[in-house]
Amino acid sequence: MEKFSQYRDRGTQIAPFLEITHPASLLTHLPIAITLVFLRLPFFIPLCLAFFLVLQWLPIGSLVRKSWLWMILLVGGVWWVDLQVEGVKKGSLSKQSTKLPRAGTVILSNFTSPIDVLYLAAVSKLGVGSLGSWG
Repeated sequence: MEKFSQYRDRGTQIAPFLEITHPASLLTHLPIAITLVFLRLPFFIPLCLAFFLVLQWLPIGSLVRKSWLWMILLVGGVWWVDLQVEGVKKGSLSKQSTKLPRAGTVILSNFTSPIDVLYLAAVSKLGVGSLGSWG
């Protein structure tokens, strides 16, 4: 157990006495990032074009639609997203699927990006066109 764990902030779990780690240099990560972009792009663009131009408008099943959205997210590099729902304990969301977003649900987010819309469409019973955004 950590020596100063009793001094952690209870809300954020930030430890005030631990050293701050510095991110790795740009020179080591830039070649890896460029390589990943060129490896993923040939898969990402056709997946997005096929879904948004064709599959979104077809009467396909929910499983096929969600599979395509998850493939787009995975190829784009989104491996894990922590979905927190009000009134549901961590790890028990699958037991309470009625708490997932549906028509008329207000979604609060502290960050908004196009990935949020794809992820919410993948986990909810709505399509991509049903999820709007303000901002």
